[in-house]
Amino acid sequence: MPVRQRVAAYANVVLAQVKEEIELIGEKIRPLPKKEAAAFRAMLTKLRKREMELELEVLRFGPDAMVYVEGPLVLQDRAELDLVALAQAQELGLIKSWKPTEFGIAVELYDSAAALRDMGRIRGVFEKDNTQAATVPVLNTKVEIITTGPPLARSEKEVDDV
Repeated sequence: MPVRQRVAAYANVVLAQVKEEIELIGEKIRPLPKKEAAAFRAMLTKLRKREMELELEVLRFGPDAMVYVEGPLVLQDRAELDLVALAQAQELGLIKSWKPTEFGIAVELYDSAAALRDMGRIRGVFEKDNTQAATVPVLNTKVEIITTGPPLARSEKEVDDV
């Protein structure tokens, strides 16, 4: 995002630039009708105020007085946060929590190391957990049906009634 830097400059140099701008705008608005010149007159008023401030700076601090002025445009990285996406991520379980604080938004994430450890245990990556991932073959299984005692139900109708 482009941002204007503030740079230090000699007050005498800035004062000369302001006086030149006042003179240029004054020449341009003379031939204009009053309605069109109104906006330029407001600009002239601001420039004259700035001229007086700079003259006072030079009187107070001498010819080496420094003032801050707008400098060149510089690209600056800024972090942007989408609160709607943040709330949706919390609902989906992608983040643990978020809350506004006096310094901005605090976002708490889940512990990624713990998640990887748990996934490794489930998959049997660790030696002590390999028994849970191993399959146990079922061989020579014998099923025996024992019919002792009275029947639990005589018909499907009795099963539905229960």
